[in-house]
Amino acid sequence: MTKVFLIRAPRYVSALFGKHDSLMPPLAFLSLAAVLRENDLEVKIIDCSASKIGWKSIRKIIEGQKPDIIGIGEETAFAHEGLRLAELAKEAAPHCKIIAGGYCYSYMEDDLLKNSAIDLVVVGEGEVTFLELAKEMDKDDTNKDFSKIKGIRYKDKDGNIVKTSKREPIQDLDELPIPAYDLIDFDDYGIGKLWDKVAPIEHSRGCVNSCSFCILWKHFGTAKNKRILSCYRTKSAERTAQEVEILLKRYRMKTLYWCDGAWNINGHWNREFSQKLVDDGLISNWWIYLNADLVPRDEKTGTFKKMIDASGQFNAVIGVERKEDIELNALNKSYDQDDVAGCFEILKRYPSVWAVALYIVGIPDETEQKIKEIVDHVQLLNPDGLGLMPLEPEEGTDFSQGMSHLISSYDKDHYYDYLSRGIKMRYITDKQLRKYIRKYSAKFWMPKIRWKDLFGRQNSIVHREMMKFGINATKAKIKDKIKRDLLGMPVPRYNYRCTYFGIARKPEWYDL
Repeated sequence: MTKVFLIRAPRYVSALFGKHDSLMPPLAFLSLAAVLRENDLEVKIIDCSASKIGWKSIRKIIEGQKPDIIGIGEETAFAHEGLRLAELAKEAAPHCKIIAGGYCYSYMEDDLLKNSAIDLVVVGEGEVTFLELAKEMDKDDTNKDFSKIKGIRYKDKDGNIVKTSKREPIQDLDELPIPAYDLIDFDDYGIGKLWDKVAPIEHSRGCVNSCSFCILWKHFGTAKNKRILSCYRTKSAERTAQEVEILLKRYRMKTLYWCDGAWNINGHWNREFSQKLVDDGLISNWWIYLNADLVPRDEKTGTFKKMIDASGQFNAVIGVERKEDIELNALNKSYDQDDVAGCFEILKRYPSVWAVALYIVGIPDETEQKIKEIVDHVQLLNPDGLGLMPLEPEEGTDFSQGMSHLISSYDKDHYYDYLSRGIKMRYITDKQLRKYIRKYSAKFWMPKIRWKDLFGRQNSIVHREMMKFGINATKAKIKDKIKRDLLGMPVPRYNYRCTYFGIARKPEWYDL
């Protein structure tokens, strides 16, 4: 029987809020493992950070258990760790095939196949493709033929990179088995205060929009006339409620982190699902990404009220992106500022809602004045939280392809920190952008630090944890600066990483 290991490599522990809050179960692995196991493959999920397995230990595990296939699928910020794992795995088990996939690796296939230990790359939705690869690898070498498998990249016997045709998305997501939750220990995840007992979940894949900076819609898209078009699909309300019931009752989860790029696209589904949760008493806290223009639609029909009734603390994240409609159009966003204003006016009506506005900064013609105007505009919307996110041209996005001449070079052996690799701006430098993000984020957040926010609200815990994050991150930076600049003490470069998300430190088990 083919033995498959799905491994998330050791990684630095983010200090975003806490060492437990920074860990989320790998939903893609859980879904993939369920499909493989249903088809009689032996599959194991190893999450090194959750289980505190360091580099020496994971090498011993691979050497001792000798998997036939190792799958990796790191987020972009940890892609370098995944490539290190691939090299280690090849040394520990030379016969093992390394398959990479996910949002990041799917669109780096040429570089990965030429310059890393990766054997094959799965492009796009992975369950069916990975299963076909595993079955093909179980055949004798003389009978193996990867060329007939859609959605992969690999090198042939002459070293040439072969790219097969695109794999079409799974149309009926209800056909997928329930994610293999039993293959992980939920006690290793989300046991901090920000998201207490958290589980990732999705009801949909893809999108109806095609924002130029986003890879999600293309990753789950469909091919037509040599173009990739957005392709939105959703599980049934009944099937999704079944997953919620399993997570809340069997695994005692308290918080659902919805991984959908836009949760509220289908208004009829929103109402049917929310009503079913209310009827079945399946109430939990939510973290959810919403399209701003669809919140007023659901409010008019009473659907949004149903969504609030179906949740406890409702943490809503809205991608506003930019202040000016002309800039939204340039990013191929589907709504305008009137939609955004209407959305936040509605969100403020509900005490259980904690609303976050996300904006993109660092566009080619960015200036300090534009960032200032964004924050001034945010004050009018009055959200509970603000994120100023540097524009990152993920590989494969329309923005990346159309603006390749403006993409900064970066060291591929270094970590991806969401600040050091971005768009070359005409009027300000990367260093100035980081300064302005800190400056204007503080302008927004400092007035929010009030006693009534910390102790007088149903959702005050979010404010409290945000404050603690800011204090702890600042203390860590000051401490290291004093050691390095005033005391002349060495501070190893890789003992900490200063990213957009704060200080990420090397845990004590990382090298063990």
